[in-house]
Amino acid sequence: MKFIIATFLIHVASTLHLPTRFLEADERFNIAVPDLYEALALEDIPTTFEAGIVLVRSNETRYGYQFGRPPDTMLRILKSPAKIVLKPLFGKVLNNSAPFHHWGLLFSFEPPSNRTNSTEEVGHIVPRPENGIVFELRNSANTGLIYLDVKRWENYTYRPEMVKFLWTLNRTDIELVNIGRAYIQHIGRKGFHDFYRNCQIFTQWYASALWVQPQLPTRMDQLLGKFIWWFKDWSMTARWVWKKVINFLGFSNNGPEVDSSAAFVPVDQLVQYHRAMNESEHRNAPEG
Repeated sequence: MKFIIATFLIHVASTLHLPTRFLEADERFNIAVPDLYEALALEDIPTTFEAGIVLVRSNETRYGYQFGRPPDTMLRILKSPAKIVLKPLFGKVLNNSAPFHHWGLLFSFEPPSNRTNSTEEVGHIVPRPENGIVFELRNSANTGLIYLDVKRWENYTYRPEMVKFLWTLNRTDIELVNIGRAYIQHIGRKGFHDFYRNCQIFTQWYASALWVQPQLPTRMDQLLGKFIWWFKDWSMTARWVWKKVINFLGFSNNGPEVDSSAAFVPVDQLVQYHRAMNESEHRNAPEG
């Protein structure tokens, strides 16, 4: 019964999750979005900064948090007349269940619970700080573009009371912006998808670029193990199942995991890849 409920909720969330389904190519563009992100320079990756935000150049110690909130679409529905029916059914699940949330990262000078000794709090749910800067993924249903949004936490539209403390960091805001842009571009090369390339995977990659094995909640695509990934590529699924059978029989078979496209790639590799692509384009460009 729990399996059926979870499957149904995943189906609902696939239509309500914050970023809408990726558009392969908008007719107003002369270039498909994945090709566009392949060609963009890192500094040209679509990025929006909240009005009045001040980027910090100092590398003074800050504290990193992961937060989740209900998707924008669900928030609008829960404010509509439909909330009479939907809120009793799904309101509690979507408010309290991390796999159904939109995820982002928060960096603040405020330590967990306003204490200076934060070691014991790593990976724990703690009261939210009151100030900080937010980095999150946003995709546009109108253009298919994927954005890095940088916002002030004190003005954030929906601030949960509790957040997950990840660890300390000593990065400038410019460094954080460039890391975020690198992973936005990485997702943009394939295109946004509700399950396979979304805000949760972006947050996972971003946090993994800052800390070794950050303790994050279960993503939506991980909720039923690798079940969702089976439908992405049936040939890969068949190879993955065969690998499990071979390993069970005692033979070694280290083929790719069915969810390998969600595997973390270090940000340095993404930057090197980008530089190599640019150098290749310059070498192949016709001489004027």
